[in-house]
Amino acid sequence: MNFKVTPNNLVRLEKIFSEIKYELRFEKGTFNSGYCVLEHKKVVVVNKFLNLEGRINSLLDILSTMQIDETLLTAESLKLYRQIVDNRNAAQAAEAAEEIAEAAATEAAAASNKAVEMAARESQAASDDVETATTESTSQESQAASDDVETATTESTSQESPAASNDVETSTTETTSQESPTASDDVETSSTETITHESPADEESAKEKPSPEQSSEN
Repeated sequence: MNFKVTPNNLVRLEKIFSEIKYELRFEKGTFNSGYCVLEHKKVVVVNKFLNLEGRINSLLDILSTMQIDETLLTAESLKLYRQIVDNRNAAQAAEAAEEIAEAAATEAAAASNKAVEMAARESQAASDDVETATTESTSQESQAASDDVETATTESTSQESPAASNDVETSTTETTSQESPTASDDVETSSTETITHESPADEESAKEKPSPEQSSEN
């Protein structure tokens, strides 16, 4: 409400209180809002230390909250009073709209935060799933590689064992073959030497032994 702060407008407001039979006082006192209303006594007390603007604003606040019998007002006072009421309703509507907007903004912020939190959780869950899958895949690949190495080692060992056995057998055969002629030669040489050693003794024995004919002659 565009209500100018003038002494004349203060008088117009005071006139409304007079028409509805309310006693208006400007006195000193302790007031939380700068004024006090005694409904049962129809007395309105306004802080006397308020300036012109403070007094006008206090009377406007009081009239905007009062239920007035409009039949008691003059045409001029009724017009002013309705302006005050309309201004009050507009202010209340604006305050309600502001509260609704603030509530909507709060809900939107809460929903946004919740959505962000859910997205973060889903992202973390997806990351955990990928990490788990990677770990399992790596473990499986490592196990498969280990199995392959073990299989290859076993096959290599199996292939090498017969070859080594064959090599040993061949070496043994060759050694036996090489040793056999040598042993045969040694046996033959020994037999020859024995015969050689025995032959001269036989000859001497034959010489020393007289023949049967010589024995008869004697």
